[in-house]
Amino acid sequence: MALAKQARPRETTTLNDVFEAERGLVGLILADPATDGVMAQILRDEDWTHPLHRGVFEVAGALVAAGEAITLAAVLPRVADVGPDGTPAEAYLAARIAGAPAASEAEPLARRLAAAADIRDRPDPYSPRRLRMGLSAGRASPARTVPVPRRTQPGRGDRGLGHQDLRPSGKARSAAR
Repeated sequence: MALAKQARPRETTTLNDVFEAERGLVGLILADPATDGVMAQILRDEDWTHPLHRGVFEVAGALVAAGEAITLAAVLPRVADVGPDGTPAEAYLAARIAGAPAASEAEPLARRLAAAADIRDRPDPYSPRRLRMGLSAGRASPARTVPVPRRTQPGRGDRGLGHQDLRPSGKARSAAR
């Protein structure tokens, strides 16, 4: 008897993964400034979730544009004073430099961070505003409608034109499949 293949669980990027990618990229920027060029092609300033990490990325870009070297001493006066864990920024960034991943990890980590930022920047398909507008998770725009006269209700008067949904009914949709 052959066993059915098990489906692999879908890989999801958690906030922890994003934070670890940021930490690694910050360490790489400071430990191996040549990797900043690779990251700058993939990432935007808005892709970073922590202000200190974003600051290091922005300052590194400014230093490169000015023709200066990216060093901890050059970056520190221009970024936040405290790391995400509450330690002084100097100690936090020194630890990131010491624990920086290999330079070959720059592109995959940057792509992971950019992908997470793209997901984060998408509108929530189930937000109350989108649902009120008739935008569901699967549609980019409201269902196409045409005006049709509506019957008046006794005592309520004429309310003008209504709208009829052009999408097929449940039976017609299942028959079309």
